[in-house]
Formats: sequence, structure tokens, C-alpha cells
Amino acid sequence: MKIVQIMATDGGKIGGLEKHTFQLCAELSQKQEVHLFLDLNYQNTLPKIEHLHCHYFDFSKGRMNIGLLYSLFKEIRKIAPDVVHAQGGKASKILSFLLPFLKVPSVATIHGMKNNMRSYRHFNEVITVSQAVADKVSEYRPVHVVYNGVAQEKRLTADIPRTTLKKVIAIGRLDPVKGFDRLIEAWQGLEIQLEILGEGPEQEHLSQLIQELHLQDKIKLVGYQQDIYPYLAVSDLVVVSSLREGGPLIVAEALLVHKPVIATDVGMVREFIPEKYIAKDNTVLEINNLIKVAIKNFEHIHHDFKPAFDKAEAELSLNAMVNKTLDIYKLALRQQR
Repeated sequence: MKIVQIMATDGGKIGGLEKHTFQLCAELSQKQEVHLFLDLNYQNTLPKIEHLHCHYFDFSKGRMNIGLLYSLFKEIRKIAPDVVHAQGGKASKILSFLLPFLKVPSVATIHGMKNNMRSYRHFNEVITVSQAVADKVSEYRPVHVVYNGVAQEKRLTADIPRTTLKKVIAIGRLDPVKGFDRLIEAWQGLEIQLEILGEGPEQEHLSQLIQELHLQDKIKLVGYQQDIYPYLAVSDLVVVSSLREGGPLIVAEALLVHKPVIATDVGMVREFIPEKYIAKDNTVLEINNLIKVAIKNFEHIHHDFKPAFDKAEAELSLNAMVNKTLDIYKLALRQQR
């Protein structure tokens, strides 16, 4: 099968959507002919993926730019794919303008809920990355749920020495939507360490906040790490503090290596994580209380999470994601005929 994947993120940032797209393309390209359309800024940062055909465009021009639209249209026509797949709202909006002229089977993946649903009218099939998102989108059109999958060949190795304190990690791009400012404020009065992995526009603000609250000895901004598994290896707990999410991917990454996760109620969290480890709201007080619950129950937390670990093994593998995606491509092909 010849597949075009479109990821319209500009600026070269790597978050959950981008990691999902790279992993999906890497796995698909082992047996399919995969062409990935992505921004120029990824030329030096894209992980090397054998057999993947990369096509670079300037997606910073905006989704209505005539020059960009024509370049994409011309390249898709030249490739003549069996199916074209848009990742996220921006890519879906761009592709929706072209679909009436391309007449090619099409799929879109919705990674979050800030999208305008009108962009998805022209797509043969639509995927969401959680049931929570699917429940909202299904008011407008039928959708499929395909969880963000993670490669399971990773093995945890304690490359970074443990400390005597319990250690918690949070992973994600340093954007306001990730709620790291609330997480930092919630850390007041806690006697455990927190490491935040990621980079982004909020870095300076978060660093200042840590200093203002005198939490330098407890909270560390580690920066972006391509390989998160050494950090997972020496952590006791993963925390998600997002205001909104589609996945989030870190939930899959953590559960598949049997690391408990406490989280705000976003994305697929409620579909995997036990109720008492989910925050009732996104306030600083509630996040602080949630962490205290995890500390109090830490002796039994792995027992509490066993159903979540088992479900993750069954539903959050990379193979499961790829196979379900291929099945949806076949549905799109049948619809277009």
C-alpha cells in the first residue's frame, strides 16, 4: 500500500502528536511505501527511519497559503497514493481543502478537542486517540478509536542513580496546556523530588516559578530527552497535569513499563487509570491532594494498577495501533470505490 502521511506542525517541536506520527510511519514503512510530509524544521531533528520517504514543506506559511496548497496538491498527485492520512487539526484543515480535487481515499486523526469539526466532513474515515474524544466527535460523524501505541521492546535500565527520596516525573512540551505551573505550585509542602522532562515556550516562566517558591531542591527542569526510559527507570510515579489532551502518549509509555500514573481527567486517562488516582479538577489544591493520595497508598499502588498494566499490554502496543490503522485504511479504500 502507498501511504501519504501529513504532519503540519511547524517550528520543529516534538510532542505527543509528532512522536505518534514518527512511530506510526516507522512501523508502517517496514511493509508499506510511506511518504511523510512535514515541516522544513524537522530536517535535522527527525529520528532516522529506514525506508521512509520524507517530503519537506514550509508549514509556517499557514493553512490557507495558496503556494503551500498547490505544492502539496502537486506532490500528492505525483505520488498517487492509495490513501492519504492527516495527523491533527492543522493537517486535516489543509488536506480538507484539497480532497475534493484529489479524489483519493482519506483518513484524519484527531489528537485533541480544539479542532473545528467541519474540517472532517470530506474524510472517508476519522480516528480519535481516546474514547473521551470519540464521544464528543461522534455527535458530528462516525469515528474509530485507536490508542497511541508504544514499542514494547524497551527495557528499563537504571542508568541514572536513584536518590533516597521518592521520585516523580512529568513529561511533555513546556506549553501552558500541560499545566506544569499548577503542578509546580502543588509541590509546595511535599517531601519528594519532581523532574520535568521537556522544552518549550514556558521554560523561563516555570524556572522563575520554581525559584519564587523556593523549590529548587525538589523540582528540576531536565529539558527535552529523546530517550525517556532511563528516567522512567528511576522514577516511582508519573504525573500528568494537563488541562486538555488527546492521548496522552506518556500514559501508554508509563503503563507499558509498569509505572503508576496519577493524572488530571484528560484524554484516555479515565479509560485506563483507577478512579482514585485521577484528579477531580485541575486546581493546585486537587493536584496536591492527588499526590498525597499516591504517597499514602504507595505500598499498594502497583496492586491497584495491575488491571491498568494488563489493559495497556493488550491495547497500547505499537502493533495494535498499526494493525487497527491499516484496517481503517482498507475501509477508506472501500468507501472511495
